[in-house]
Amino acid sequence: MNSSQRNQFKPNLTFSQRYGYESLPNAMKSEHLSPEFRIALSNYAFTIIKQQARDDFTQDSFSVAGAEFLQRVFGKYEKKSESQISKSIQPRNLSHYSQVIAAVDEIIQKAKFYHVLNFLEFLIESVADPQVVGKKFASLFESHGASYRLDLSHEPYYFLPIASQEQGEAILQSIQTLKDQNRDSVYSHLRNAAKYINEQNYHGSIAESILAVEDISLKIDPSAKTLSQVNLHKVIDIHPALGGSIKKLYGYASDIPGVRHAGPSQRKLTGKVTEDEALVMYGACASFAAYLSKMQLRSKRARLNNL
Repeated sequence: MNSSQRNQFKPNLTFSQRYGYESLPNAMKSEHLSPEFRIALSNYAFTIIKQQARDDFTQDSFSVAGAEFLQRVFGKYEKKSESQISKSIQPRNLSHYSQVIAAVDEIIQKAKFYHVLNFLEFLIESVADPQVVGKKFASLFESHGASYRLDLSHEPYYFLPIASQEQGEAILQSIQTLKDQNRDSVYSHLRNAAKYINEQNYHGSIAESILAVEDISLKIDPSAKTLSQVNLHKVIDIHPALGGSIKKLYGYASDIPGVRHAGPSQRKLTGKVTEDEALVMYGACASFAAYLSKMQLRSKRARLNNL
């Protein structure tokens, strides 16, 4: 993203907010969606529902296909089968249409932030053209300076937590690098880490973040069994001290009770990890993984050129 594009999405901050004399807008706080931002999300969600669900002829009821679309969205959100949802949503009935709009408004305006993100993910996934709708939602999250970004590099699209506008751009760039270089298993760990942060399972997120680094590191040095055993500087052109700092990330994760030797459901039960720590590890591991992937590719090219 160039500077002109970046400026296009910067939130409108007052002088006092930019220089710390007032707190930042609520939309820039983690685990929070401001009232103004929720209204913008509702408005666009209503537009999508009208486009996907309303009858083209009467404009006051559902088409049959529209009812099926709503059944998919609410079925995923409420974890019910489409047949169960269909009992409460029937086509060609204005009162039911009004109930659906009210239900969507209730979710986006009043639900906890992670329920809102869940609903939007299901909505985007269920439309005919997820990429178009996803791009619009992505631009809304950027323009409002929200602390989450929509990853559009792979379907189904997921929201990623960030700590700032700049860090969000850096994380997305790192993820795109991994996708471009076909590092699917590494990328999968990072997506899991993001999902766990959204679920407030910070132990699970840290574990998945460090697994992303371990995954790429063991591919570079297959003789090692764990990240603590890798010798990256012997395989790629990396300073030993930098390789050592990567090992320290592993040491940090190993020191937290329940992170390295338990499944995700158990990781959140022991020790104390804050969201800030999970975010730092997520950003650091995404950057390290992308960096190591690029360095391995560069080292391979250098060896080929020297043949």
